[in-house]
Amino acid sequence: MNKSLIIISLIIIVILSSIFIYEADEKDTSSFKNSSQNTDEETLGNWYDITKIRGVVRHLVEEKKFSQLEDMVHQARVEKLRLITETWVLRDLYNAIPYSLEDYDSIYQLVAEWRDHSPDSNIPDIIEARALYSYAWKVRREHSRSTVSNKQHLGFKDYLSKAWDSTILAEEKGPVDLEVCTIKTTLLFVLFSDKTLAKEQFYKCAKIEPGYIHLYITTANYLQSKWTGSNRELLEFVEKSADDTAYIFGDGLYALLVSSLTDDNSKSFRIFIEDGGIFSWQRAMKGFDDIIEKNGKSSYILHMYGYCAMLAFDNYVFAKILKEIGIEWDESKKNTSKKNRGMNII
Repeated sequence: MNKSLIIISLIIIVILSSIFIYEADEKDTSSFKNSSQNTDEETLGNWYDITKIRGVVRHLVEEKKFSQLEDMVHQARVEKLRLITETWVLRDLYNAIPYSLEDYDSIYQLVAEWRDHSPDSNIPDIIEARALYSYAWKVRREHSRSTVSNKQHLGFKDYLSKAWDSTILAEEKGPVDLEVCTIKTTLLFVLFSDKTLAKEQFYKCAKIEPGYIHLYITTANYLQSKWTGSNRELLEFVEKSADDTAYIFGDGLYALLVSSLTDDNSKSFRIFIEDGGIFSWQRAMKGFDDIIEKNGKSSYILHMYGYCAMLAFDNYVFAKILKEIGIEWDESKKNTSKKNRGMNII
């Protein structure tokens, strides 16, 4: 496979990967699991089926069925429901609720009504904290600190401070929620620029639930050299996190963390040692294999696997993944590729 074909394939992988961020194929929809075992076919009748959860949540949000939404969050917390991709249903719920609304004002209105309905619940506080954090970045836009205007910077800090207040309120109300842990860790990095406290918060949260991958992904992001860390510190964190969770994921967390760091578009960015980066492709490859062995095949994981193989210049693995997901090279054509439609995009 020559380099021009690799580049074309990379474009295909990126496009298809973006489609699968919040979607899944038929293999994904039948493969939900809790913290200890895979569920059976009856899972397809549950609200957290990936083909149903967004529709179910949207209906409940529109009807202001706060008690039912609270029951869903409680179930996701207690049963530690996860998808085949290791995404937690709790995280997906906290995404689905605001996604059911048109804009930030609608989110804040829902939060206010939810608080009136359930003043002791910390769920509306969590939704508000996440929305405020998201809006802070909308205010700041894609600027570095050196190019952002004073007005944007002040607005950014203001919304982050409000997000912090909502996070602390959620924490004080209880019960313990893994998203509260993640938001608090994030804000210690971003709002307070206190890496020491942020890492202390991370380890406190990881001790509560070592399998919540979103906490690790967030922390790894802010340990990059463009934020508060360095390549050495980031590598040590990724390796230690993978070692600490090997009894859960094998090397799966290593693969998930490395793949989460591949969205840096800077020209100087390199991910794998084979291309001048810091991470081991061999360990990442084993990690993807461990996830697939543990959970079964997932279109999203296979796309990330293929994308990382591309970045590592592993043509053999890349071609194998292409064939697996339904895109295969026609070696008789030197400058074009043949696409076999082997995926079901819902």
